[in-house]
Amino acid sequence: MPESSPPGSATGNMLPATISQSRPTKGPYEPPSEALVRTLQTTVRYSGKVWWNEWIGDPFLSKKGTPNGGAKGWLRRKFVAYWWLDNMPGVDISDQDKLWYFDGTKIGGQIYTYVNNSSVRNTGGRDPNGLGASKDEPVIKQRTFGHDFWRREHRDKYDEAVEEWKKKHDGKEPNFGDLRKISFDAFVALPEVEKEPWNAKAKEALEASQSQAGAPLPSSFERAK
Repeated sequence: MPESSPPGSATGNMLPATISQSRPTKGPYEPPSEALVRTLQTTVRYSGKVWWNEWIGDPFLSKKGTPNGGAKGWLRRKFVAYWWLDNMPGVDISDQDKLWYFDGTKIGGQIYTYVNNSSVRNTGGRDPNGLGASKDEPVIKQRTFGHDFWRREHRDKYDEAVEEWKKKHDGKEPNFGDLRKISFDAFVALPEVEKEPWNAKAKEALEASQSQAGAPLPSSFERAK
C-alpha cells in the first residue's frame, strides 16, 4: 500500500536528508540541565496519538525490519519532521533535542506502542472524537528532583557512586530503581549549600512544566475531528 502523505507535505517519504538518516540518540549527548526539552511533559496527549491513525496498519507494518531503524526509526523521522510541527508548534528546539525527547523519555515508547498495537490488532486506532478527546489534558509534573539536575552536571561523581555500588553488590548491574537511589543518596550526602542551587533548578523546571501544560491544545487536535 502506498504511504499516505503527512499533513502539510507532498509525500510521506520526502523527509529532510538530515532527519531521514537520524538514529536513536546515543553516546554522551544529553540536553543541558536547563534545556527547555527537559521541562516538557512525558505523556503523549490523546490528540498526539490519534495524529498517527493515518499510518496505522500496512504503512507501519511494512517498515518493520527495513534499514534505518525499521518501524521505530520511521516513526522517529516522522516525529521530528512532521508530528512536532502539529503537536508542539510553540516549542522551538533543535532536531537533536527532539530526538532525545523521543528516545530519552517515555514519548517514543508510547507512540510506538499505540501504533504497533493498533496495527497488529487491526483496530485503525482510537476515535479522534472518542472519550479521550474530551479529556485531552496535558499531564502536569507534580515533582522534580534536585539530584537529577546535579547528576547531569556531575557525571563523573555519579559514575563513581555507581561503580562503588557495583563493588558492594559483587559486580551486579544496578536496575533503574537502583540507579535512582544511587543518584539520590550521592546528592543527599552533599553539604546543604551545594544542594541548594540544584533544588532551585528543580523548582524552576517544575514551574515551567506546569506552565507549559496549560498551553492551548495542538492544531492537530481540531484537524483530527
